[in-house]
Amino acid sequence: MESKDEHFRDVPWSREPRYVRRLREDATRVSSVPRALYAQFRRARIQVRIIGDVSVWSRPGQACLLVGDHRDRFELAPLFAMLGSCGRSDVHIIAKSYSMSAAIIRAAGRAAEGIVLPVDPGTLAGDRPIVLNRDLPQRVRLGRQALTRAALREANRRTIARAAELLVAGHLVTLFPCGAVTSALRSPWRPGLGRLIKQLEPEQRIEVHIVLFRFDDFAPTRLVRRLLLDSHDVRPRRPLPLTLRIGAQGSVHEMLGAEAPIDLLTAEEITERLRRRYQGVFGRFQPGLDR
Repeated sequence: MESKDEHFRDVPWSREPRYVRRLREDATRVSSVPRALYAQFRRARIQVRIIGDVSVWSRPGQACLLVGDHRDRFELAPLFAMLGSCGRSDVHIIAKSYSMSAAIIRAAGRAAEGIVLPVDPGTLAGDRPIVLNRDLPQRVRLGRQALTRAALREANRRTIARAAELLVAGHLVTLFPCGAVTSALRSPWRPGLGRLIKQLEPEQRIEVHIVLFRFDDFAPTRLVRRLLLDSHDVRPRRPLPLTLRIGAQGSVHEMLGAEAPIDLLTAEEITERLRRRYQGVFGRFQPGLDR
């Protein structure tokens, strides 16, 4: 379990949004972040329409690794709301510790403990030169508090090991393989997905399911506006539909194929196999769904 000083936890807003406070209130009441999000979505009339089969892994206690797209920034909220509607609270997300998703979940209070599994990029290491990239603002804020490259790698390694332990225990772990707010169809995938899978023993690869998912494109501002209206007890007349597509799914063994034992594949090769499966399933949709 990570300690509080291993990763970086900046709050990405100067004033906490009201819908975040409402999430904390609901999560405290029901002792579950997914169930609290489901309650918010139901009041705000945000409807998650599922295309595909969720019967195998939506029930509590089924080990599942959800791998999906993060191009619209707020996919985690409807995903967790859907899981909350199925009764799953044993959920986790591998994310940058200073990301918006991580901050919103942690703001839910005690019910959110252990949900965020932080993995941070090497560009934040204090013994690396400061370069121009999307993580530069966070690197500048850290200043002398930034971890060294070795310490950061070790913290990330412990997080991946923890994620594997949770999967073996029957929990659900969500991972956005690109590690950024971008299209999983167009952008490269990071090898962390393969490293996590290689943590599993052969017998565990039969029990752990991998599920590929993707939301149809939606406007994050409309979603946030609905949640903000709910926090002011304003009930909309019309529903806001969101579509969640479930792609290929199966045990780790089934998804990666028995002809190439996982132990003989590198983390990069495992990640690339799953990336190609993702493209094969979702790449056929019209370009308007991707950006």
